[in-house]
Amino acid sequence: MKKRILSIILSIIFCLGMMPISVFADSIASDDILYLDWDPGQQKLVEKHYTETYTEIASDSTSLSEGWYLVSGYVEIVSRIEVSGDVHIILEDYAYLNAKKGITVQDTNSLTIYAQSTGANMGQLTATGGEYGAGIGGGINGSGGNITITGGNINATGSGGSGMSGGGAGIGGGVEGSGGSIYVLTKVNATGDNADDIGNGMKGFGGSGIRPTDTDNVYEVFGEASLHCDIIIPSGAIVNIPEGITLTIPDGKTLTNNGTINIHGTLTNNGTLINNGTINILGTLDNLNTLTNDGSIYKCDSGTFSSDIGDIEVSAAIPYLDWDYEKNTLT
Repeated sequence: MKKRILSIILSIIFCLGMMPISVFADSIASDDILYLDWDPGQQKLVEKHYTETYTEIASDSTSLSEGWYLVSGYVEIVSRIEVSGDVHIILEDYAYLNAKKGITVQDTNSLTIYAQSTGANMGQLTATGGEYGAGIGGGINGSGGNITITGGNINATGSGGSGMSGGGAGIGGGVEGSGGSIYVLTKVNATGDNADDIGNGMKGFGGSGIRPTDTDNVYEVFGEASLHCDIIIPSGAIVNIPEGITLTIPDGKTLTNNGTINIHGTLTNNGTLINNGTINILGTLDNLNTLTNDGSIYKCDSGTFSSDIGDIEVSAAIPYLDWDYEKNTLT
């Protein structure tokens, strides 16, 4: 509780324009921290509670090792933050984490970001890449790691340097780095420096995942994507798998669809696919493991559906809303 009061005081001091005070991050046990995450049963964001040991992020928190972290009040970190292991950050309502040199999440390391609400009060994170780095992801010549964002007011900007005409992605790879594995199923503000906004750094290749398009609630699969964690497509969201692109559900991972998936390329299920929404097959759906269909699956004349397990009902195609890549709009 004392740390909470101190965080609030620091936030007030910042807003009044006074000099920021540095506090040290300590682990805190047995406190109940609320956060929002997708619940496949209820098919929506629900309140969850983290009750194990966590650490409050402070101005000297430049190294985040495996575990859970809380951002409370205003926190400014002037050095680049390094993530190692599997890291989870909860942005408390009204909180603001200003990572002035960005956040490094590279190679096999993982970062998941949560909010406590979805309105104007939700916490904010601003990450500006250091020299040639992604806002969130790889540093110079570094590939992004496993990045999942479920909520928050996220602003991520890649940076360049004096020797090249570009730099890092907003979220993903640093200059010449792969984007890694990125799953963002919420609206974010990401800007690359002559690089992908979400994906590869300048001259990088090989990144993959699911990212927002310029249209609200419309997302696209990019690269040869393979889920690094369980993913839930929320109700009202449209995820497009473009022609020539494959999304794979590995063994042990689950993709729950509560919205719409339009398959122009390939969806390969080696794990678990739970469909509570709509799947439109214009390309290929290859089911090699568990598929539970409590929604609708439609196959167009051009589509191919195969299933090694179970008798799955697939209907003839009907008119539906899809993404027109030439017109850059829904049709």
